[in-house]
Amino acid sequence: MIILLTNDDGYQSEGINTLERVLASYGHEIWVCAPSGNRSAQSHAMNIISPVTLTRYKENHFHCSGTPTDCILYSIKGRVFPSLPDVVISGINHGYNCSADILYSGTCGAASEAVLQGLPAIALSCESDDDKSFAFESASHFVAKNLDKLIKLTTADSIVNLNFPTPHSDRVVPSTLGIFKYQDIALPVEKTGDSITFKLSAAADVTKIITNPTADNDFEVSKGGDISLTVIKVLPLIDEEKQREAMELFNG
Repeated sequence: MIILLTNDDGYQSEGINTLERVLASYGHEIWVCAPSGNRSAQSHAMNIISPVTLTRYKENHFHCSGTPTDCILYSIKGRVFPSLPDVVISGINHGYNCSADILYSGTCGAASEAVLQGLPAIALSCESDDDKSFAFESASHFVAKNLDKLIKLTTADSIVNLNFPTPHSDRVVPSTLGIFKYQDIALPVEKTGDSITFKLSAAADVTKIITNPTADNDFEVSKGGDISLTVIKVLPLIDEEKQREAMELFNG
């Protein structure tokens, strides 16, 4: 199988390189187009004004000056590979992509762009343990052993999103989405005249409050040691109740 890997942590990050090594050991042909450096929290951002540079660092391996979405958009539209891959896998991200993180995630953004380009896509994320180590090796072997099942779950308008704790069981729990509230603090860094420069407090210092603490949401499942799996629509869902209300208000 031909697998195109991307991520948002950069092409030299441990997660994507562990995943490539393990998938290749199972006989898959691996291509890569990943950001030149860390592009975390870029969501589905793309460059449509500034040019994007793809640099070949070995055969069918490129790093990209743009966003994770650019990696997929430009590599596919630019036809830098000899054909289309069989599947796109984005990750393994350093840290969970649950709940609202999915909206911000460049990992999920790249997978979503793959779907928009007509390719099945899987997003992978892994949280570290207290010692700051990641279960990238075991997560990669899990994906390799279950790749056919995971691809079967992909659709023409959704991605499969997996979150692995460290350590993790091999139990997969199809999960609902958690709802987070972040207690971010905008820290003033510099003030010059009428301009104020801010920086958000470091992720490690931010309190994450789960507002729907059900046992089957993605964050709680992962925190409990199992692998959470959610099949997520790429396009936003319409609020049908409010749509009906709009019809009454404007066409009543």
